[in-house]
Amino acid sequence: MSRLLPPSPAIPGSGCLQLLPAATTARRWTVFHPHPDTSASWRTINRLKRNRGVATRFDKLAVRYEATLHIAAINEWL
Repeated sequence: MSRLLPPSPAIPGSGCLQLLPAATTARRWTVFHPHPDTSASWRTINRLKRNRGVATRFDKLAVRYEATLHIAAINEWL
């Protein structure tokens, strides 16, 4: 353990000693995606928002809003 600590303090007068980092080994970097399919869902929603009728529609009945979504999806598909 004595070889990990330098002979002099890290900050003069503080009494704290600086720890040297351990020998590093070659590590393989991995890419971490917390939400891998978020991009696909956002692109789908933005495609539907191209139709103003879908983006600004506030119906009392959910059936009418769902029908508007179906028409917009069919229009995008064609």
